[in-house]
Amino acid sequence: MKNTAFIKILGIAQDAGIPQCGCVKKCCKSKWKSPKDRRMVASIGIVDQQAGKSWMIDATPDFKDQWQMLSECQKNNDIDGLFLTHGHIGHFTGLINLEKAVMNSHLLKVWAMPKLDTLIRNNLPWRSLVDKENIDLIKLSNKVPVAVSNSVLFTPVLVPHRDEFSETVGFVIQGPNKKILFLPDIDSWDEFNEIENILLEVDHAFVDGTFFNGNELPGRDITKVPHPTISTSLKKLLPFADKVSFIHLNHTNPVLQENSVEFKMVVDAGFHVAKEGDLLFI
Repeated sequence: MKNTAFIKILGIAQDAGIPQCGCVKKCCKSKWKSPKDRRMVASIGIVDQQAGKSWMIDATPDFKDQWQMLSECQKNNDIDGLFLTHGHIGHFTGLINLEKAVMNSHLLKVWAMPKLDTLIRNNLPWRSLVDKENIDLIKLSNKVPVAVSNSVLFTPVLVPHRDEFSETVGFVIQGPNKKILFLPDIDSWDEFNEIENILLEVDHAFVDGTFFNGNELPGRDITKVPHPTISTSLKKLLPFADKVSFIHLNHTNPVLQENSVEFKMVVDAGFHVAKEGDLLFI
């Protein structure tokens, strides 16, 4: 089948982006003066060229730039809907750009799991997006596919994460030719027995690579911000290395530097590090 659908990487960083607000350490210092080295918060866009439609996963703090990146992939410069993974600040707060002081969108489809749906409907300023019909909020159900066109399906998959505000899901995206997993946040692989079966099923996966190891946050207990470290994932996911790209990278993560020992470890093991702007046909 012809390549009529693709994914575009709209951002690769953890919720706060790169550089991170208030950081003047080596990992961020030079990036304040070098826009080309900045990275947006983890998000992907999905384009179905045959249907003339596109969708974005997550509404990040970099929403306006990511909307522009994705809309430029379509002749009509528009986007047909958003799928949200969970209720942490880097993943849904960009919705504020849809309200009347900014885009004043009309019934833009936004898919969310039940607890996040409730959070948005019951709390200002998000509630105003529903009340003023800026968005058409649609509930997702675990493992129930959503057909957004004749050839593209989104299936949410519940994963363990710090669910203070909502459930957390990854998405399996089925295109005309391939399946992709987008899973930017999870607490640990040990708590998610399904990962190996999903990786057997998909052709490529973008997974949580927040920290390379437990040494990146001196003075803080990294167990209180749980994510599977890349060093752990290199062992756990090794049989699927060629399918796996790390995304959602903290500003401290050394794999952001392609000349680093850690980046070389990832590549030498057969894994990949996601790159902003890259395309993957599905």
